[in-house]
Amino acid sequence: MSNSSDEARLGAKPPASDEGANEVQYAHRYMLPPCDCEDLEESYQPGGLHPVVIGECIANRYHIVHKLGVGSSAVVWLARDQSHDRYVALKMLNSSWSSESGARELIAYNYLQSLLPAKQQDLMVPLYDSFEIEGPNGKHLCLTLGVSGPSLSSIITRSASHQLRPDVAQLLARELTYNLNLIHKAGVIYNDFSPNNILFKLNNDVNELSIEELYEAFGQPEAFEVQASNATEDFTRTHAPTYVYPALDFTRPEALKFVNPGLTLIDFAEVRYVRGPETDAKHGVTIHYTDPESLFWNEKPVQASDVWSLACILFELRGNDTLITSGVRGAEDVKNGMIRLIGALPDDWRNRREDQLRAEAEVAGIKIIEHGERTDTPPDFDFSDFDWSGMDRQMAELDAQSRERERKSRTAVSRVISAISKLRRAVRSLFRRNSQHEPFIPPPLSIGEGLPMVSLSLEDAVKSIGKWTDWCHMTVEERMEKLVAVRQILHSLGEEPVTREECDTGQTPHAPLSGEEAVDFIDLLSSMLKWHRSDRATLDDVLKHPWFTKDYGHDTEKPWLEKYHRGYIYYVNGKRWI
Repeated sequence: MSNSSDEARLGAKPPASDEGANEVQYAHRYMLPPCDCEDLEESYQPGGLHPVVIGECIANRYHIVHKLGVGSSAVVWLARDQSHDRYVALKMLNSSWSSESGARELIAYNYLQSLLPAKQQDLMVPLYDSFEIEGPNGKHLCLTLGVSGPSLSSIITRSASHQLRPDVAQLLARELTYNLNLIHKAGVIYNDFSPNNILFKLNNDVNELSIEELYEAFGQPEAFEVQASNATEDFTRTHAPTYVYPALDFTRPEALKFVNPGLTLIDFAEVRYVRGPETDAKHGVTIHYTDPESLFWNEKPVQASDVWSLACILFELRGNDTLITSGVRGAEDVKNGMIRLIGALPDDWRNRREDQLRAEAEVAGIKIIEHGERTDTPPDFDFSDFDWSGMDRQMAELDAQSRERERKSRTAVSRVISAISKLRRAVRSLFRRNSQHEPFIPPPLSIGEGLPMVSLSLEDAVKSIGKWTDWCHMTVEERMEKLVAVRQILHSLGEEPVTREECDTGQTPHAPLSGEEAVDFIDLLSSMLKWHRSDRATLDDVLKHPWFTKDYGHDTEKPWLEKYHRGYIYYVNGKRWI
C-alpha cells in the first residue's frame, strides 16, 4: 500500500530551470523508459503536455492518484476531488490542442448536456468542471469528468482479453445505437465514433474506496524515472515530469468487479454539427471505422458516416474482432478491405478510383505502361495487362482465393517475424549501451486466429464468429509445449520462459451464431454498410431491426464478461506452428 512518504517521493519534482530551455534542440532528448507510456519526445516539450506526477495536487483541489490513459492530445489522470470527496477523471490537454480542439470539445459537452434530458445524460461521461493551468510547456485546458471503466477496444477488441456473453452483446449494441441516435437527433455528427471512445461504466462503490483500497483493487502505480539523453538535462528538468507511469490495468480480476455491463461515450473533440459552418471539416475517426466517402474522396463527415462506424463496432461487440483490418499500407488496405467486405465499387466511383490510382502512381514516380505501349527498359510496375475496368470485380473475387491468400499470409508473417527478431536485437543492444535501465524487450509476437491478414466478405466474417482455433482445442500443457518449441526457433537471443499463466487464457469462444442469428446479423450490418451514404439505414430504422431483441437461445447463466484469448499463431518459414 502507498503511504504518505511514498506519495511525497513520487510527487516531488526538482526545481525548474529555464536556462536554455527553448534553445536546446536534440533529436533524442529522453532515454526510452521501460514501460508503455506517452511518447516523451512528442509530449514533453513546449506545446506539449503538462508534467504531472502522482501525489501532487492540481488547482489546489485534485489529488492525482493514478493514470487512466493517454491519447494523441491529452493524458487522463485518476484524481480525488477534495471538494466533493469523489474520484474524477482529469483530462489535461497538451498546449497546442487546448485552444482549438479542447475548446470544441468543451462546447460540445456543454451543448449536449444542456439539450439532453437528465435521465439520458449518462449516455456520455459527465463534465463537472473545466479550467486552465499554466506550465513550462504552455497553457493547458483541463476537463474534470466522471470516472468510467476500460474502453471497449482495450477489453474485447485490441487485446481480445475478454469476451461478452452474446445476449449482453445484443443489449449493449442496442444501448449504443440508441445513444448515438440521441446525439444525431441533437443535430450532432460524432465524427470519432470508435471503440477507443466507448467506455464501460463503473459502479458507484468506487467512490467509497480510500486511495489505499483503490490501490488494492486496481494495483499500485508503477513509477519510472525520466532520464535525459545526451546533454539535455536542463531541458528535461524544465519540461518533463520526474516520473512516467503505465496506465491503470482494468483487466485485473479485482478491478473488473467494479465494471458494469453498460456503455458511455467520451471525447467529443472532433464533433461537427449538421447546421454548422464547417464545410471543409475532415473525418476524425481512425481509418478502420471511416466510411468510404471520407476515406476514398476525403468528403466531409455526415451523420451517415457515424452509421458506418457503428456497424463496424456492432460486429466487434458480437464478434470480438475487428471487421476491417489493415497492414503496412494503411488506408489502401482498408479501401481494399471495404471492397472485399461489401463488393465492387459503384459504377460512378470506378473512373474516379482509376484517376486516383494513376495520380498516386505519378506522385510516387511509378511509370504506368498503357495498353500497347512497349519499352526496352523494365518499368517499376508493368500495368500493360492490367484490366482497369475490372479492377474492383477482381478485388471482390479475392475472397474465393483462400489458398493463395493463406500462402501470402504465411510469407508476410514470416517476414514480420524476421524483422521483429532484428528489432529485438537492436533494442537489446541499445539498452546494453545505456545500462542505467533494465533492457526492455518487446513481447513475443502473437497473432490472433481471428485477425485475418486479408479482410473477409461480410458473410464470411459473420460466420467466423465463435469459430474455435487450434489453440482452443489444446490443454494448457499442450499449449506450453508448443510455445516452448516455437520460441526456441524464433528467439535467437535465448529461450524465453513459458508460463502457465500465459497459456491458461480463459474460456473457449462462445458458440458460433446460429443460422437464424447469422442471417439476421448479416441483414442488419448490410443495411448500414453501403457505399453511398444515402443508401445506408437511418438509426431509427436500425433500432427496429429484430436482431437487437430476438432471443437466440444463448446461455444466460454464464458471467456477462469472461476472460478470453483467441490464442497464438506463429508462421516460421511457411510452417504454421500453433
